[in-house]
Amino acid sequence: MYSKGKYFILQCIVMLISPITSLFVSIRFYKSEISQLFFIIFAFYFGSHIHYVSDLLHHYDDMMILYAGRNVNEIFADERIYLVGQDYYHILFKLIVSRISLSPRFFGGAACAAYATFFIFFFRQLKVFYNNYKLTILNALLMLTITFIIEYYWFLGLRFRTGVFYFAAFYLKYVNTNKKICLLALLVTPLFHYSLITLVVIFLLDFVLRYTGIISRIILLIASIFIRLQNIDFVPLMLKYIPITKNLGVAITDDRIRNNVRDTMAEMRSEGNFFYRQRNDILLFFGFIILYFLWKYNAFKDRKYRVLFTFALTTYTVANFGYGDLTFYDRFYQIAVLFFYTYLFALSFIHANRIHHKLYLISIFMLPPMLYAAATQIVEQREFLFHLNLFFGNFFSVWDSTVETVKDFGWRPVY
Repeated sequence: MYSKGKYFILQCIVMLISPITSLFVSIRFYKSEISQLFFIIFAFYFGSHIHYVSDLLHHYDDMMILYAGRNVNEIFADERIYLVGQDYYHILFKLIVSRISLSPRFFGGAACAAYATFFIFFFRQLKVFYNNYKLTILNALLMLTITFIIEYYWFLGLRFRTGVFYFAAFYLKYVNTNKKICLLALLVTPLFHYSLITLVVIFLLDFVLRYTGIISRIILLIASIFIRLQNIDFVPLMLKYIPITKNLGVAITDDRIRNNVRDTMAEMRSEGNFFYRQRNDILLFFGFIILYFLWKYNAFKDRKYRVLFTFALTTYTVANFGYGDLTFYDRFYQIAVLFFYTYLFALSFIHANRIHHKLYLISIFMLPPMLYAAATQIVEQREFLFHLNLFFGNFFSVWDSTVETVKDFGWRPVY
């Protein structure tokens, strides 16, 4: 491989000519910090060349109305900056972006680059494995699955999943290094999105459950499954009576509006695309098949990284309690799957010698979830992903994505 200096220059040239080629080169040499940097640069290109909608579009409109042409004192004196979210990440993001450019393409690119930065931060916590060991086919399949679990297009939400990668990165960093400052960093997570305070609560709950025995975990898990089957909606009650969140929105706490929302969620669950709606279930199912093989060959336990498994289990339990709210359930279920596969990834390295004689057998069972996780992303977003300008264009391409309507562009919401 080239020296770092030559490789950096090569990537600069390739990125200017063909960003998609730079992405493929970065993936090929994924261990390099330079490759990871150019992955983020490509994310900026990607975000600036697709038409964003929904939450991200609301945030852009909010920036143009409340941030453009105003000084910092005027911005923070205007209470309307909290209308699209009382957390501070989006405020800081829009403040910084508005000082640089008001272009919608720059805003979309910056949002995607920020999301990619936190993803790379999380991914780099895995380097204790992929930098120090030779990857087997099982390691590679698990690593690819981890990168596909949370869909890349969720940068359109700006706040929530960016905060998820922040939390996951510092949690994994704490497990790797045992540095207490990482625990303090976790407390900042709700500043990305108010609902991420749930992750902090889950962390504390998981810590307590470590000292109460396996029976308490089983009881909570069974209770959560019962609540899920009954489809009991606890979210309005929690938001109404927890002081920090009770005033977040009448759409959540008002009974009439909430009943309409619940009817809509029930329709989504019954009529949504089966293969996508069951995405987390299918990934979890195959994950437990891999876990079974690891248990069978005595490669299941690890004192250091088992907290990833218990955290995933606790997150799944809490997600079940929130099953009545589709958004809450899907989001935290997905986080549970992310931590579960991260745990499997760690075990696949730690106990490589114990499973090497069955490596190909286990890999055969790992291939379907990896392909499924990738395919559901690509197929779901195929209409805007396979845009010729995205593949054959570059930063100098003349293409105003803002003039395209959602209908023309072919973007479809997840649900």
